[in-house]
Amino acid sequence: MSHNSQSFYGKYKAEIIAFVLGVLAIIGYMNDVNDFYNNYIKQKRAEDGLMLLNTGVSIQHVTSVFGAPIIENQRKGATEYIYSFKNFYLQVNFDKKNEVFFFAVTSKNKEFKPTIPYISRSLGQTFFDISEHYDTNFATMGSKFYAYDESIYLGNPGNYRNIYLAYNPAGVDYDRNDEYIDREHMPNPSKEISQTYRKGAKPNTFGVGEMHGSPDGREKSFGIGIEYFSSRDLPEHRY
Repeated sequence: MSHNSQSFYGKYKAEIIAFVLGVLAIIGYMNDVNDFYNNYIKQKRAEDGLMLLNTGVSIQHVTSVFGAPIIENQRKGATEYIYSFKNFYLQVNFDKKNEVFFFAVTSKNKEFKPTIPYISRSLGQTFFDISEHYDTNFATMGSKFYAYDESIYLGNPGNYRNIYLAYNPAGVDYDRNDEYIDREHMPNPSKEISQTYRKGAKPNTFGVGEMHGSPDGREKSFGIGIEYFSSRDLPEHRY
């Protein structure tokens, strides 16, 4: 280092150090702001976005609210979009006309208890507490997981829609939810067996069907919520 450079550094050493520290502080602040945005603002925007979602809207409306999906599947003239946020998975199904005919929310967090449309109840309660009755149900168990879902027809109050409640193995277990239906009663358990189960088990997923839709129609074409093995293969689970 030349004499002039040494003199300059010696004269302005304190100012240079202060400037460098200031730059580092700004970078740290920007990183904190970015983390805050990613960890809170984006999640809050996604949760608020659920209020803007319903069947019958266009898929363009959905992507304007939630952005690009992390998974896309196609089957028999229908497309499934999967989104993954900090507190929940979102499944949105739409047809060739770009009209949404089904969506489902699967909770990933015990503290996240979203309100279920049309019935003023929320996840975190038992199936029975959410609705004393159901219309159809289905239970299955494999070597890796157990799953259960049911449909509830709302009639006029729900504009002739079906609401779906489910225990999705990809979602959270509320309060160590270890209730399940024995294999011998699967796939369609009796009312008696079902009601006993429903009074102790808690769904982690709700779904909303289309007007005049049916559980036997296209609403369940991709299942209720994100598929279990697909959830395990998301990038967020690799690190």
